[in-house]
This record gives sequence, C-alpha cells and structure tokens, in this order.
Amino acid sequence: MLVLNLELCSLHFQETHELEQVLSFLVFADGCAASLVSAQPKGLAIDSFLALTILQTSHLITWRIGKLGFDMYLSGEVPGEIGRALKESAVRSREERNRHRSAFGRCIREAARFSTL
Repeated sequence: MLVLNLELCSLHFQETHELEQVLSFLVFADGCAASLVSAQPKGLAIDSFLALTILQTSHLITWRIGKLGFDMYLSGEVPGEIGRALKESAVRSREERNRHRSAFGRCIREAARFSTL
C-alpha cells in the first residue's frame, strides 16, 4: 500500500504587515513524503511512535476563513509549548522505563532467590 503525506503550508501565504503572521510563514514549508507499507518482513520497521495532545493550547494555532482564503494565526508561544510537552513526555517515558526495569529486576532477584533454595 502506498501512503502519501502532503502538506501545503503555502496556501496560507498572504500579504501582511503583521510581524507575527510573517514569522509564522517562516516556520512552515510545503512538504511531501511517500511510504510503501507491506506485511513483508523486510525493510524498515516502525517500532514506536509518539503522539501528544497539549491541553489548553488550541488558541495558539487557529485557522479562519477570511476574504482571501484561510487566515492562519500562529502564536510565538507554539515552539515553547511543543518543547515543554516533549520534555515532559521524555521524563514520563524515562520514569515508566525505570519502573518496568525495577519491576523486572525484582522478578529476576526473586527468581534467583528461589532457584538457590
């Protein structure tokens, strides 16, 4: 199966004197990627992924239909919020891995204790 991802950020480009809007145009670009996905056991495998919902930030990126098309608003706070969410996610992942390692270690120690009885 062919999976195609296409993002056309240039659809938002409009003449403006608003600095924040001009800066938002510089952050994003058009892009395209394609992947061939199959059940065959060769090639690259996706072993994990990450999807985050950043609560109470919906006002930081908005789209409205204006006179010339989509008016996009992108707050300057977006990069900071994404960075914060990724750091929090990394800490949670590390803590979760440590809990699993700790539980696994206890199981190994218990198994070793019983095997020497």
